[in-house]
Amino acid sequence: MSPIINRFLLTLTSIVAFSSLNLFAASNELSRVIQSFSNRVDKEDGLSYTTSIELGRDEIREIGLYYSSKSPTDVDKARTLIVKVTDSFLEDVNSNAYLKGDLATYPLTPQQLDITIFFRGRNGEYAKNPNIAQVSMHKGVITFYKYTQSSFQIVHQENLIRTSKIAKG
Repeated sequence: MSPIINRFLLTLTSIVAFSSLNLFAASNELSRVIQSFSNRVDKEDGLSYTTSIELGRDEIREIGLYYSSKSPTDVDKARTLIVKVTDSFLEDVNSNAYLKGDLATYPLTPQQLDITIFFRGRNGEYAKNPNIAQVSMHKGVITFYKYTQSSFQIVHQENLIRTSKIAKG
């Protein structure tokens, strides 16, 4: 091969390696932020981390977080908790200088989040009425669910802005 082609291939390989390293670093940094955040909400709110999902090929476009609680709760307490978790996670991500350039949209907004908290009783089964079994915040909409007849059923929905006003009000 000619020296020009060798140099081109070496440059191309370096660019690909650097790009992969950069994406890997972003993924690791997001994992670190999620782990730190999850440890904090476990200590403060008794939420056990279940899993997370990062969507986006070259940039972080959406993040899904899933938690479980062994403290059955009512709609009002679940509302306060989902607002607190959403606000705190957004603050952690948006204040992280390493993630800023890896977000498809900065700052990350509730529209790019999916946060779900499942509520179970001490026996491990989903909470029953009057408590709720699940609360989720998906793209700025809060949905409360009950668990009855072996399935989740929507109890109530509201947008995050309204939920925040009620929870902080």
